[in-house]
Amino acid sequence: MLRRVLCTCLVCVYVIAGGSASAVLLDLGNMTRDTATDLEWLDLTLTSDRTFLDVSTEFGSGGDFEGFRYASLSEVSHLFVNAGIPNVNTRTFTAANYEPVIALMALIGTERPDPNFPQTSGVTSDAFMDRDTK
Repeated sequence: MLRRVLCTCLVCVYVIAGGSASAVLLDLGNMTRDTATDLEWLDLTLTSDRTFLDVSTEFGSGGDFEGFRYASLSEVSHLFVNAGIPNVNTRTFTAANYEPVIALMALIGTERPDPNFPQTSGVTSDAFMDRDTK
């Protein structure tokens, strides 16, 4: 059974993960399937003008995003790896990341389709966990 996730995670050209040759990412229209993890990723453009709470209330039966959930940071990291992005967790521009990041953004969507600096961002299910524990 396929697991569905809604990933709204930071995917800027300079903050990404490492690569895997065995995974295949399949474009299914409004979602992308990662064959290595068996996850389906909803295109970020479908939720770009909605709040975290608004989207969360639509995961249930009959909702706009029925069957989906927010992805964990670990799942997002695996998506980046499976997209073939070679440098994990770097906060500086890495030329080797550029092409695979752009290819992933073409699959999952961009908020700012500027050809000079495309941008995609968002949240994950556990992105803010440390905020309440400090």
